[in-house]
Amino acid sequence: MKEIGQNSEFSDDERGVSDSDERYEWRQDTDVSDNEGVSDGEGFDLDERYEWRQDTDVSDNGGFSDGEGFSDSDERYGWRQDDVSDFEPRPSGSEQNSLPPQSYFKKLKSILLNHRLYFIGICLVFFASVVLGYILSYYNPEFILPIFENFADFENETSFELAIKLFLNNSLVVILLVLLGFLLIVPLLIIFINGLVIGIVFEYFAKEASPMFFLVGIIPHGIIELPMFILAGAVGFRIGVRILLCLFGTVSFPDLKKDIFNALWILCLFIIPMLFAAAFIEAYITGYLLEVFF
Repeated sequence: MKEIGQNSEFSDDERGVSDSDERYEWRQDTDVSDNEGVSDGEGFDLDERYEWRQDTDVSDNGGFSDGEGFSDSDERYGWRQDDVSDFEPRPSGSEQNSLPPQSYFKKLKSILLNHRLYFIGICLVFFASVVLGYILSYYNPEFILPIFENFADFENETSFELAIKLFLNNSLVVILLVLLGFLLIVPLLIIFINGLVIGIVFEYFAKEASPMFFLVGIIPHGIIELPMFILAGAVGFRIGVRILLCLFGTVSFPDLKKDIFNALWILCLFIIPMLFAAAFIEAYITGYLLEVFF
């Protein structure tokens, strides 16, 4: 730099530049290329760098590369089109309201999986109450009398009338299990009472008739009815837990609304229809089996 600088008026001891004017000229000489392009410090003239970037980043037909091996934006768009071409358009109107069977069972499976732990917990409560009912009836046989009084309400009914009454009675129970789930104790209490009744009835018929009489009288419809009661209890109890978590801020309100919607969905489209089938099985098949075998 000393060789370039002459007639210096301002010195710069640290950088070795003797004159600010000559320093400017020196920077011009070193930073400006012959064709008046400005270098960017990497050995590239800006004009040449622009041409180099055009050669590497711009394809022959004007498309730009995105760094993923696509030389043309049109080709990339075409790839995305190919990738989503298998998707069918969303149905509209009445087609959207009717779910195909696969969608129904897929949603049902998803909801059941979300309730599996609650279902297991309610099962434990139910079987514990059955055992307790059996023990209470064994030591206090008078517990069966109020139950027989309720059975008297179904006497002198045709099979169809009996089926409708059973269905309405069972539907009311599961609706209370789900809608009063926010109280938490209500689903547990209803399940517990039903378990007590079954335990008391089982002890009575095992002593007065035979255990087989009780099993034939409860298995045909009970194999459907009892899981639906337990599932309704699990759904109601889970709603109560989710409401409590929402109050503490652990669960968001949109998630809570989704849980309530799923609870009503499984109640209306799975539990109640299954109870309808169980009521007619109890009215027509269970009674027939008891008459045939006993």
